[in-house]
Amino acid sequence: MPDAPMGSVQFLKAYTDLAGVEPVRPIIKGSLASAVSKYIASDHFQMLAPLTRDVRRRALDRIRDTVGSEKAITPDIIRADLADYDGHAQHTQLKMWRAFCKYLVHVGALKVDPSKDMTRAPVAKSDGHVPWYDAEIEQFRAFYAISTPPRLAFELLYYSGASMVDAVRLGCGCVTKGGWLSYRRSKSGVLVEIPFSRELPHFALSFQRDLDYLKQCIAAQPNKRMTWIVTGGVNNGGRIKSRSVKAASSWFSRAATEAGIKKTAHGLRKSRDMAIAQCGGTSSACLSWLGHSTLQEASRYIKMFDKRRVLSVSNSEHTGVGTSNSN
Repeated sequence: MPDAPMGSVQFLKAYTDLAGVEPVRPIIKGSLASAVSKYIASDHFQMLAPLTRDVRRRALDRIRDTVGSEKAITPDIIRADLADYDGHAQHTQLKMWRAFCKYLVHVGALKVDPSKDMTRAPVAKSDGHVPWYDAEIEQFRAFYAISTPPRLAFELLYYSGASMVDAVRLGCGCVTKGGWLSYRRSKSGVLVEIPFSRELPHFALSFQRDLDYLKQCIAAQPNKRMTWIVTGGVNNGGRIKSRSVKAASSWFSRAATEAGIKKTAHGLRKSRDMAIAQCGGTSSACLSWLGHSTLQEASRYIKMFDKRRVLSVSNSEHTGVGTSNSN
């Protein structure tokens, strides 16, 4: 507030301007809120992937608001916080606590990690997002013309295998002089480079049709844009801008539903993983194309199709029929 009499015009105007503004809580030295602030500013936090930082920052802000005045982190505080979450959300919250406590132990603020013996809530086993199969892929293509935004988004997601959080950032500027479609994954920071205007590797020769469709979709767009997945036109006052991740995922799911397919954009990432495995690609090929963080993540699809090949070899030799990811 200004240094002026309470009844003055200057004071009353400042008071009116501040009406409804949430007061800033002071951070007490040695409190949990103080520790959260130092952690967010540390290299331990800043070196996390951008998407991970965003998720954990929201969780840390919540802790600062609810138990920020506490002078120590105890197992009871952590358990009380985790009790507000279920399933995978609780797993994510526990990961945040473990990383936070690890930092505090590293800087000497804690001698013992109170999150060390925390157990996760049981979660039902699930394959997560369901992959798209051959018939659904062709069904979507038949429903949307090459020139439509949903078709461009589909071909980009399917060929690249990128998750939506990365796909919304892709555009002509991501194509290198060497002909690679290059980007760094938001989730892990892993660099991904896949062929775009260069020869495809042996396991990806059958992907040429998918790549051709993607290039046709890009060429059919009315003007050059920074990114390929955009929103705009008549419904947005003629303005064209990149879609946000959340809006793009919902928009694409609605487009799929309109085409009679109840699948998500992330299911196309799994479909590309399956296609690489089915065409003889190795775990390293899956890891490179999709940007997986570990070979273990990529090897799941390889193992699945190795089993199918063993059972399909003799049948293929006699009938000429191979495997299909729609089986």
